[in-house]
Amino acid sequence: MINKRGTTWKKLSDEQKANIIDVASAKELMLKYPAIIKRPLLTTTGNHYLLGFSIDQYQQFIHHRG
Repeated sequence: MINKRGTTWKKLSDEQKANIIDVASAKELMLKYPAIIKRPLLTTTGNHYLLGFSIDQYQQFIHHRG
């Protein structure tokens, strides 16, 4: 769920990036820098998820899950 294309990620030191070794360290980073979280996150009642924005993926997601 970390947005590695965003400016927040790019501003992190190489050490901070390398320290993301598991879910706990990723959560810690996301709590410290909420802007690093990739958005939006769509969910359905059938536990299907779509993270990030792509018009083509949205159309497929909504069409097949709607």
